[in-house]
Amino acid sequence: MNANLKKVIRYFLVLSLTLVLLYLAFRKIDWNEFAKELKSCNYWWIFAAMMTGFVDTLARGFRWRLMLLPIDPKLKRIDCYNAYAVCYLANLAFTRSGEVVRCGMITDNSKVSFKDAMGS
Repeated sequence: MNANLKKVIRYFLVLSLTLVLLYLAFRKIDWNEFAKELKSCNYWWIFAAMMTGFVDTLARGFRWRLMLLPIDPKLKRIDCYNAYAVCYLANLAFTRSGEVVRCGMITDNSKVSFKDAMGS
């Protein structure tokens, strides 16, 4: 099997699993009630919560970059932010798996070894 076919199969499997899990998570929701509640909510608080989450992830990524700068002085802020954002997503699937994913992502995008990333 060539590499492109393996990629396509992997993406198809991940997409299928995602759709199944989304269906299981949202199958019992009354969408009319959801729409009614969404119309009556204060959007300012939703925006404030989203911005707080974004700034929190950004700050954590930047702080982690400061810890890793002695190892790789060319480490990019965006790579650290992305690693932290994906870390949070992975933690939704399996507890503490995000730490491993975060270290793996930063290892792929920099000169930081997995051991050094995990130690930080």
